[in-house]
Amino acid sequence: MITVGEVFQLIQQHAPRIREDRTIREALDVLLEDTRTSSVFVVDEDDTLLGIIDIAVLLHLAESINREFEKNETISTDSEAFLHMLGNLLASYKVSQIMKPPVSVGKDEPISHAIFLMKEHHVNELPVVEEGKLIGILNFCEVLYNLKK
Repeated sequence: MITVGEVFQLIQQHAPRIREDRTIREALDVLLEDTRTSSVFVVDEDDTLLGIIDIAVLLHLAESINREFEKNETISTDSEAFLHMLGNLLASYKVSQIMKPPVSVGKDEPISHAIFLMKEHHVNELPVVEEGKLIGILNFCEVLYNLKK
């Protein structure tokens, strides 16, 4: 049985992190800084994993904002007004308001379990934790690439 720890070299050591009291705009900035991942991991001051914000969460939020914007007929055709409204909303909401509960894997768990979790939760990467603390990211494509060697 191959464990996550045995393929630790596949884990991206840098996992983009943000505190739960930060804004969604700040989370988006963190996400855009690292194109190797599609998630930002919400942690506390001790690096304990609290939640995840991924592209799917942000797309859902943008879709909701767009629906609300379109309801307002007086500004629905004004793209500048939409961008202003979007910016204000992203700056006013906290990460804790939209983060998903974390699905993570430990170093001692079988790599097959990690792959199962990815499939079950429709994600292509999992945070790897040790005693609840975020230590890296396990990416599905990197696992497949390296396991075929």
